[in-house]
Amino acid sequence: MRIVAGIVAALSGAFWLLCGYRVLESRFATGPAVDPHGYALIFGTVLSLPAGLICALALPARARRIALPVYAVVSVLLLAAWFTA
Repeated sequence: MRIVAGIVAALSGAFWLLCGYRVLESRFATGPAVDPHGYALIFGTVLSLPAGLICALALPARARRIALPVYAVVSVLLLAAWFTA
């Protein structure tokens, strides 16, 4: 069961990082050709929220104590990046 939880946490964590990177790239890009319609910003934020939560909850108890506050802070920052764009 731990192996499955580790795989789930690793995959959802990688997806969370990818979505977060795309949101920040879209938000702070200076060229209009990077994300002309804002889909990476919108869908990256929406998809990163459940992926990050799955990653944080699939971790062991010790890591979860650190991951949940980090998830909360990063999620608020991603939402702020989305709504201030």
